[in-house]
Amino acid sequence: MNSEQNPLGVFNFNAQGNVNSPVDVNILLGKSYEYNNLRDQLNTQQKLFDRTPENETEERLGISKKINDLKDLIQQLKRDVLQLAEQFNRIEINTDRLQRAKAFFDKGEFGEARAVLETELEQMQSEQTYLLSRKEQYEKEILPKLTNNSEEFFILALSTQVDYTNPNRFEDTCRYFELSIESEVTKDNLFQYAFFLAEHTQYPKAANYYNQYLNKFANKLSLEENAMTLNNLAVLHRNQNEYEKALKEFEEALEIRRNLAENNPQTYLSDVAVTLNNLANLHRNQNEYEKALKEYEEALEIYRNLAKDNSQTYLSDVAMTLNNLAILHDDQNEYEKSLKEYEEALGIYRNLAEDNPQAYLPNVAMTLNNLAILHDDQNEYEKSLKEFEEALGIYRNLAEDNPQAYLPNVAMT
Repeated sequence: MNSEQNPLGVFNFNAQGNVNSPVDVNILLGKSYEYNNLRDQLNTQQKLFDRTPENETEERLGISKKINDLKDLIQQLKRDVLQLAEQFNRIEINTDRLQRAKAFFDKGEFGEARAVLETELEQMQSEQTYLLSRKEQYEKEILPKLTNNSEEFFILALSTQVDYTNPNRFEDTCRYFELSIESEVTKDNLFQYAFFLAEHTQYPKAANYYNQYLNKFANKLSLEENAMTLNNLAVLHRNQNEYEKALKEFEEALEIRRNLAENNPQTYLSDVAVTLNNLANLHRNQNEYEKALKEYEEALEIYRNLAKDNSQTYLSDVAMTLNNLAILHDDQNEYEKSLKEYEEALGIYRNLAEDNPQAYLPNVAMTLNNLAILHDDQNEYEKSLKEFEEALGIYRNLAEDNPQAYLPNVAMT
């Protein structure tokens, strides 16, 4: 079986206002104990990596994994803090609880900000029950208070996303999102909850909230928001084998993104390529090779052009699309084309893995495995054996630190 990068598709994250945002997240993070603690851990691991001899491959790989895990946590923290900061800027801070939470947040004391609401959770729920019971009777008086209550639960949900020490982070975050939505449905709490659920592979539930978002706010969504949501919905439907729905949504998202890219290619061309790749994967799964080929080739051309100016961001996308193209050509018995694409993808991944082995060594192994299958099909057993053995060695090393993720790859290889 050929391996394919990112089989779940590419999701887009929406943090409204993050372009030209007035929020300086770096200042907030600089005050934060959580952020500085992660940075200190990262610096310690990087120093340890630099001091570890190059011939101690396994130890360097283990340290590299810790470095990448810490970098991922830092990026997640930045994203979640920015999201929380923008929400504070968007809403009216007109309750005592929100004012106190905002004051702590502005000082970078995220845990204390969360605690303001968390410690009064029982009171907030009591207020919500009372307000909901009187909603019909006192609509004009109660609705503004429900809005405030919804914002409080929404802030609590976003704050809980940041709390990676909480063993019940997923369950608590879901509960607070749902309490926020129960008080008042807004663009923000619907989209962010759908995105959170999709990240945690809760596909049917995520699709339900995305559809609510599209239907309820149809007249208020920007073209970018609409395309983003359609792309995300299509990925969910494809993962559930609902190909007809996925196809319709991908095509609608692609049309919107093409139109946006005509006026602003620098911002939107990468989104066009994302949807083209997703659409090509769908067509290939349905054996519509001609359509898939055209879409992969257009996505590849976009990524190659983007990589000329920003190789660090887009070279991995070039390799991903080459790998997908090679699988397509292999399926069509066009071995020469497939071989050329696998070899180019492998070269890119090897170069990327030199600087970031934990992130890109799995891709090296994946492409080696695909090459070995190709050579095996052509009875080039010596080449095939060498590639399988190298892929197996990489997967075995990766499985030592993360057996759940990589032991199936060891068994497959």
